[in-house]
Amino acid sequence: MGDRRTCIFCGNPAGKISGEHLWGDWIGPLLGLPNYLIAFTDPETRKRKTWASKDIDLNVKAPCKQCNETWMSDIETEASTVLADMIRDGKRVTLSPRDIVVLATFAFKTAIMSCFVNPAREPFFSIACRERFRASLAIPAEVQMWIGALSALHTKGTFIGYVNGQQTPIDGSPWKDLEFQVFTFAAGHLVFQVLTPRWADIRKRGMPLPVFRLPDKRWDNIAVQFWPSNGLTLKWPLSQYLSDISIDEFTYRWNQPVFRMSI
Repeated sequence: MGDRRTCIFCGNPAGKISGEHLWGDWIGPLLGLPNYLIAFTDPETRKRKTWASKDIDLNVKAPCKQCNETWMSDIETEASTVLADMIRDGKRVTLSPRDIVVLATFAFKTAIMSCFVNPAREPFFSIACRERFRASLAIPAEVQMWIGALSALHTKGTFIGYVNGQQTPIDGSPWKDLEFQVFTFAAGHLVFQVLTPRWADIRKRGMPLPVFRLPDKRWDNIAVQFWPSNGLTLKWPLSQYLSDISIDEFTYRWNQPVFRMSI
């Protein structure tokens, strides 16, 4: 890709490019801890980098100043209103259909941003997808999302953020011509995961994509699918929690044969 010269959402020139926090800049002060441990796994090499920081400071220089300070800022503001108590306290909540839309919009925006941590890598989401999201906050129909919770035992120390993005051909499944981008995000008690498939063959992109499920049912009491929304409320957290060990397994749970979801 080389140097990025335009906004990833609207195409404005590089002179107006600004930094966007992969974790919203409202999350660090919300948690108020003296130290943070940030972990990032490279989606291609799977090499994991961890570093300590006094701030949640993973900044991605990809959107322009105008996008960052308008519609993207609005997404962060709404997300902070809905998610603050969940992140900080693990407070039991009932998410309304509108809350779920806010969460999904924030999650998808952050999943897009995660693709630009390494500016040399080809972004997973197309220009058309990113422009459509900017214009209407439209989330592609094939995107699926889950929400879970990190146990209190693992949120009182320095472990705050977890980011993993990957472009993984699915071997051993009937869908050998697909790639997945899996983005897992954790802050405080909140964990969510965004799964996006695409055709590996660029000539097929734009064709309908199947919806997937895992044969492994052990995650059903740990993470619940919230997107696409069924229009109902959702109670959080579930009966079981993730730990700093099981979140690794959760992140890579799609690295196995997957099946088309029964309708």
